[in-house]
Amino acid sequence: MKWPAPVRDRQPDALAGARTTLADDVLFRQWLQWVAADQWSNARERAGHVALFGDLPFMVAGDSADVWARQDEFRLDVSVGVPPDAFSEDGQDWGLPAYRWDVFAGRDFDWLRRRARRNADLFDGYRVDHLVGFFRTFFREPSGESGFTPAEEPEQTALGERILGLFLASGGHTQVVAVRGVGDYVRLGTTMDDAIGEAFDKTAKLLGLPYPGGPALSKLAERGRHGIFALPRPMKDSGDLNMSFSGLKTAVRTLARDTTPSTQRDADIAREFEDAITDVLVAKSLAALDAAGLSRLVVAGGVGANRSLRERLSDAVAARGGEVFYPDLQFCTDNGAMIALVGALRLQQGLAQDYAFGVRPRWELSSLARPESRASS
Repeated sequence: MKWPAPVRDRQPDALAGARTTLADDVLFRQWLQWVAADQWSNARERAGHVALFGDLPFMVAGDSADVWARQDEFRLDVSVGVPPDAFSEDGQDWGLPAYRWDVFAGRDFDWLRRRARRNADLFDGYRVDHLVGFFRTFFREPSGESGFTPAEEPEQTALGERILGLFLASGGHTQVVAVRGVGDYVRLGTTMDDAIGEAFDKTAKLLGLPYPGGPALSKLAERGRHGIFALPRPMKDSGDLNMSFSGLKTAVRTLARDTTPSTQRDADIAREFEDAITDVLVAKSLAALDAAGLSRLVVAGGVGANRSLRERLSDAVAARGGEVFYPDLQFCTDNGAMIALVGALRLQQGLAQDYAFGVRPRWELSSLARPESRASS
């Protein structure tokens, strides 16, 4: 498939015309996606303890929407394939565009991260198709010349380590959970893409701040001015307890690109970003207390160390007669301490086990045994 040049180049008039011409077709495909998502959600619910696995393809077709929307991240002048080997004297030519890994890296692999995270949401586990191809990609040029990208083994190894880390970290979420007691959990909401900590880290990187980004971004925000810039508050009024922060990160990138760089500008962006995150979290937290019929809120994890969030959330909950609890700052990012405490509480409730449990790639909180169910069995 060849895109008409004006559409390929994303000229505004051509895009507007395409949207009008294809409006019904686009709406139909959106409906199909909604139906497929609903059916898959039902299938997972009915699967019970049966784990469902999927596949993350190595490449995408040259005429796909992904390639059209991100043309500068692909080499459309070459074709990915397989070099000659014992199975094929001539190798294979798959006719697919090659990734431009330097451009991907400059954007922190955001598109690939979203693909991995989407797979983590859809499946209990997934196979990465042709994993080696993600960091040692064989390509052919029209002239017949061929090679690998990256070209040298040290660069291939470094890229492989980054991509493997990306896939391993693809399942993290910020969650809103109603806790009635030890082992009695109901998930009320979750992030649809980036967890809050990841949104902080990525935004900090866009502003040239060191990792981990949360503390550095918060410190910079202290020098920022309120209201200088306006960023969206994604899903703040969505009517549910889910959250999404990838669009906020994209808005920061656009703002940073379209404004004149300066130390004060970065501080003002950091201030607005932190305000946007806090506005969403305060709104969702208050809605969660209403939905669960509770008055006490616990904020756990690294984001609980954010001073602005602590102040705003504490004031908002106190105004309605509730309480907010935070870990000491030294424990906000100590996952080992969190797990040890939960283990100790479960032991006190008689929920000890012999450790002879099977591997479960996705372990829903609601599936954990409650004290009363254990006592009655």
